[in-house]
Amino acid sequence: IALGVMIGFIFLALPWGFFGLDKNLGTASKKPATLKQILFNKNYNLNVLSLARCFLFASRDLWFEVPLPFFLRDDVYGLGQRREVVGAFLAIYIIVYGQMQSYTPFLVIQPLGQEPPNKYAAALWAMGLIPITALLGYASTFDPTFKERDVLGMLGWSIACIAAFAIIFAVNSSVHSYLVVRYAEGDKVATSVGFYYMSNAVGRLLGTLSSGALYSYVSDDKTLGFGACMWASTAFCFVSGFIVYFCRDNANGLRCGPCMCVPPQVDSEGLNANDTAAANAGATSSADSAMGPTADGVEGGAAAAGEGQPPSASAV
Repeated sequence: IALGVMIGFIFLALPWGFFGLDKNLGTASKKPATLKQILFNKNYNLNVLSLARCFLFASRDLWFEVPLPFFLRDDVYGLGQRREVVGAFLAIYIIVYGQMQSYTPFLVIQPLGQEPPNKYAAALWAMGLIPITALLGYASTFDPTFKERDVLGMLGWSIACIAAFAIIFAVNSSVHSYLVVRYAEGDKVATSVGFYYMSNAVGRLLGTLSSGALYSYVSDDKTLGFGACMWASTAFCFVSGFIVYFCRDNANGLRCGPCMCVPPQVDSEGLNANDTAAANAGATSSADSAMGPTADGVEGGAAAAGEGQPPSASAV
């Protein structure tokens, strides 16, 4: 029924798109980039950030796409919930995740003095995911609540850890979406952002395939399979935070409220904070004209970058 309703809405929108949109909409005034130019770009910070993004989203899909729905439905080892409950659980996760991204600049980044965010903020929030996945991995592997299949206790563990993950992961995604526009070259914003989200898709594919293998083959006890996915997610969170630290973006240091955790310093390329902002001003202004709205809120990222704020990237 849901698919039928969606298809019906698509057909209702077709006449408006066919007759109401300008035929030149979406055409580029410049020669499009080749696949070689996209894959082998020389933007160091963009390449490092993209690789970190790959592992970041793989860390989420290592347990979200395959293991979590099956574990919630499993009557033998899991929570044995009805299909409607599982769907509602996943929907609430998506809503919390999406809303938290829009609130990140005002509830998190500004109060902590991490505006505009840099590589230190990205690394910090990536590492912030590690205790959450490690805790749920430990509980599902060793805690008596899972071994004895105490459904209410298991549900409590799952809700608490997954809700915390959704909030911290949303902050990560918002910070990353700001940084990709900041690091993009002024005349290649669309190409740079496209490459970045290609790495995002690769990470999701890697996480999904790995999660299916771990959940299915680690053990006949699917509780241990779920735990293995959480441990793997923990490792990927660490790798993501470790990789992003190698971006050449040292100017603003890292502040956590009143505490200056990392003092401001000159970038390895000799740029101070003002020079870095000026060098990237062209990228943020070009992004608005080069791209329309996207599913991940990149247009919002371009506008926010001009104001020194991370964007409110959207869901999944």
